[in-house]
Amino acid sequence: MENKIINIVNTRKDKTPINPPLKEKIDNREISVVLKEDYDIKVGDLFLDVERDPELFRIKKIKKGIFKGNIYTEYIETEHKYIRGFISSSVEVDSEEEKSEYYNKWKRYGDHSISDILSKLEHNRWARLDFEEQFFELLNKYEENVKDFSVFKEKTSQEVSSETSLMRMDENYLKSMEKLYNEKQNKMLLLQGIARYKMLQLQVIQKQFLTVVEKIQKVIGKIELYLGVNEEVIQIQDGVVADTNEPIHLFQKILYMDEEVGVVEDGGLDWKNIDDFDNWLLKGHLDLIAPVKKCIVILRVRRNDKCYYKNVWDNKDANQENRYTYFLIRNGDKVYRIYASIIIEPRLFPKKTEIDDINSDEHVWRKEEAVKEKIDKYHNHFLPIQGILDRSNLLWPLPHKIDIFDENTWGKILILVRDDELTLPDGHLPYSEWKEELNSHNEIGSRIVYSGLSWRSEPKSRIRGASQFTQSPSRGIYNVKRFEDETKHRLVIWYNPEDTVYNWGNYWSGNYSHVRKKSVAFILYRNEECVMNYDHLKVEDIDFYINCRQEREHYLDLIPLLKTLKKEKLKEKVEEDAFKELIFIQLKLEGNKQNREIVDKAIEWWKFKVIEKRPLIREDAKAIRMIMSKIRKISV
Repeated sequence: MENKIINIVNTRKDKTPINPPLKEKIDNREISVVLKEDYDIKVGDLFLDVERDPELFRIKKIKKGIFKGNIYTEYIETEHKYIRGFISSSVEVDSEEEKSEYYNKWKRYGDHSISDILSKLEHNRWARLDFEEQFFELLNKYEENVKDFSVFKEKTSQEVSSETSLMRMDENYLKSMEKLYNEKQNKMLLLQGIARYKMLQLQVIQKQFLTVVEKIQKVIGKIELYLGVNEEVIQIQDGVVADTNEPIHLFQKILYMDEEVGVVEDGGLDWKNIDDFDNWLLKGHLDLIAPVKKCIVILRVRRNDKCYYKNVWDNKDANQENRYTYFLIRNGDKVYRIYASIIIEPRLFPKKTEIDDINSDEHVWRKEEAVKEKIDKYHNHFLPIQGILDRSNLLWPLPHKIDIFDENTWGKILILVRDDELTLPDGHLPYSEWKEELNSHNEIGSRIVYSGLSWRSEPKSRIRGASQFTQSPSRGIYNVKRFEDETKHRLVIWYNPEDTVYNWGNYWSGNYSHVRKKSVAFILYRNEECVMNYDHLKVEDIDFYINCRQEREHYLDLIPLLKTLKKEKLKEKVEEDAFKELIFIQLKLEGNKQNREIVDKAIEWWKFKVIEKRPLIREDAKAIRMIMSKIRKISV
């Protein structure tokens, strides 16, 4: 019955407006006029926002009409305030006095056209209140009857006596039905607003509770780290312990098992074969990793993920155990490896200027919180070590108790080794910068080393002049033939994949396929990992980076590549030495230091003069003539 009444009211409202707008001529234009007597809004009316944070709105003033489109309407000024007992999460107050003042004071909200207000009411975003305390009266009912919503239901027996009354379609009855419908709808909106108010209140309580729980969990986590609840201790080697007065060295730098072992087969060592690291360690490498008699070194299995799956997310999950942290403890001849349920990165303890760098960095937001978070992180790094000192005998004997967090207890027994702050010796550049500097010499004709694309790369889009099924070039040394862009960022090399080429137009003649004879182009980028300039490489640099422990991060690419390059360079050196001896014979020069420097200078000139770089061989008559001519000029 109620639904029928509502449907009739809505249908009638759509077809026949109760108060059709007046028509007036203003500035020779006929426009619609909406005045305050044509809508049920007056100064002092209260509304509750039922969509956002619980706020009360009040009509403060109805100003003179303004034009909006072709409507001449009233201009309404509103004010608002939050409901007592709740503050929006976006509002920050420091005291109860500020909170009380914030609640009890009405503040100007803004000016609106009547259409804005009517839209909020029509789309059920605002609900009417007869007086401010009505909200709290309904709230009390809600809390008392939260499990029984029947208290909010209206009796309909007196409103409509029978279905025959639906036939009464006179104007007065229709108005009364519309008023009844609006009142019921408004009460349901108020109920909706009250429910939202309680929900937001509970969310605030929940947030406060979760904040407390989070703090408790942090404390529990710290206790577990200290007690070593999830630790696993494995003794790798037994023997005699170090002297009582032997200092304990805590190494700052994190070492990675796969990088130290340096095995490149199958993508390097991973968590499945940590025992291989233990065996490698005891075969003459203990002093390399733990160079003093009593020390703690932080180990992780891998720095970079290993490729198990092509799918990024599956591969990330499979690499989880490669990120675990281990403590390598050496006490004389005794060696232990301890698993700890903490991820230590990027180092065990901060660099000397790390905290100051945060304060001086203009891009860091909330510096105090950032510093506190950083200090707390490093504090957690030390907790399991303090626990090992207090609750185990792995580093015993000790002359006295050590508190890592109190430097006054260290004496000469605890030493922090800042090995993660060391720079490369002899002014050498970091590997990546050295490689970039080498590749800056890549020009047309330069020889480059191609070491193969990584598994993440897609070679098909780089091939020019062949189908996408053609194999990419094998690893080796190639000449740069041209550049594919003006910035010289993309290099072009040529290679012959020696695949089968098909010409289906000659199918019936039987001569429709043959082995490829012409080379095809392949695109490489100047500074990508698999590219390195060959002409400017020096054997002494190769040896340095192969043995440089600070650059072990790049071992999967670095070690096999540089070892291959060293082999090629030494092979060329043999040929070049034979070429030099031939020059000395041809020019009848003595093999003194001065003459050798002149010959070396002439050969270096020839190497970088020719566009198409190539190795020197004794049969290269043209090279011999050019170099001999250059030597004569230098000698003169």
